[in-house]
Amino acid sequence: MVVVGSVLVSAKRLERNTFADRNKIKHIMDKERLLDVLKSKIEEADAIVVGGASGMSAASGFRFYYQDDEVFRQMAGSLREKYGFRNMFDGFYNQRMTKGERWALNFAPSNTCMNAKQAKPTPILPNC
Repeated sequence: MVVVGSVLVSAKRLERNTFADRNKIKHIMDKERLLDVLKSKIEEADAIVVGGASGMSAASGFRFYYQDDEVFRQMAGSLREKYGFRNMFDGFYNQRMTKGERWALNFAPSNTCMNAKQAKPTPILPNC
């Protein structure tokens, strides 16, 4: 199995490790070679796992972690005004909340996700 996000890093490390002294010889793999390595790894793979972090969340509309949007205001409720934070990350690191307030704020994103309306599945690739 190949994790796509790591293939590029692994290919660069592989290329650099072929040199006896990495500190003296600086080599940057050209894009064409890198794409060839990536293509061969994908062709050899039994499966491909693609992972994502906040970029995938933002693409899905979950911007409350770093924006003062309607979803954030609904989740943070009165804590937003009481403590003055304007996104969920600021709230997570706020040291002035009580344990109960912190627990409630930390649970809010999970509660929102668990109770979100599910969209109908759509095919991503034509032959899946």
